[in-house]
Amino acid sequence: MRSGRHFLLIVFLALTAIAFNSQNAVSQILYGRWKSEDEHRFGTVNSLTGDLTTIATIPRTSSFGISTFSNALDPAKSTLYFAAIDSSDWLYSVNMKTESVTRVLIDNVTFMWLEFDHISEVLYGRWKSEDEHHFGTVDPDTGELTTIATIPRSSSFGIASASNTLDPLNSILYFSANDSSNWLYSVNMETGSVDRVSTDDVSLMWLEFDPISEVLYGRWKSEDEHRFGTVDPDTGELTTIATIPRSPSFGIASASNTLNPLNSTLYFGANDSSNWLYSVNMETGSVRKVLTDDALYWLEVPEPCGLAFLTLGAVTVLRKREYRCLCGTVSWPDLTPTS
Repeated sequence: MRSGRHFLLIVFLALTAIAFNSQNAVSQILYGRWKSEDEHRFGTVNSLTGDLTTIATIPRTSSFGISTFSNALDPAKSTLYFAAIDSSDWLYSVNMKTESVTRVLIDNVTFMWLEFDHISEVLYGRWKSEDEHHFGTVDPDTGELTTIATIPRSSSFGIASASNTLDPLNSILYFSANDSSNWLYSVNMETGSVDRVSTDDVSLMWLEFDPISEVLYGRWKSEDEHRFGTVDPDTGELTTIATIPRSPSFGIASASNTLNPLNSTLYFGANDSSNWLYSVNMETGSVRKVLTDDALYWLEVPEPCGLAFLTLGAVTVLRKREYRCLCGTVSWPDLTPTS
């Protein structure tokens, strides 16, 4: 057992060194979606300068609509998934390296959310039937949906549209909802169990899970502030780290949030009379912003090889000995202890 742990430590330290040596070069680059007059644009966003670089486009038409909250990224394939509708419902895939755009038909289902699990390499989603909210897997090649858990739909029950995030270490999907009270829900995507805790008088607008620190972050509002902080998934307790004043002229793009766990920074798009990319350091509470030429609708953090391992932590090696990253497949030796 000791030799196995020693090897694991050596591997972890080596990959940590690789990760941090490349961090400065890559952590400033995000993926994003924005619009021109006649196109939906997908590309890179420089978080330090605000520069936008288009990689792929889809024509804008009056009959074509993108589901606002349905974005998810497979970092190993550099593929962005999202749902859209024209006369039918579709799951789109945009490869951010090759610029290819493909789609598969989804029968009579509009996705409300998508989340990609970096460990199991499974695409999860939320969709609705006539009387239930469904949570399950989505096959990006065929469009097949498999329900894992359900929650009854009712006129008094509402799910916060952009509040979804996934804990890939424990396969738990978190989201915020309300009936007569405000709740933080957790759905175990392996067992199908559903739990909830009260968040008192606070409705959570966003959630982001940090797989390095294993901390759940959120955004909520007070009467005069946007608040960013931690959310205890066991108790519902909220702890403010940073704030931005609320004003009638200031708007935050509802689905534009993403977290870079390497620098503990939350990014999002916002506008007043101009368009901005905001970054909030969730360790120090510092807030900065840079101008962008266009309004940002989505943001995602790419993960280069090595960073993927660091992001998921050493526990990944114990749970799964083969982890696919941008450089290909890394096979880990059997760490089973021998007597």
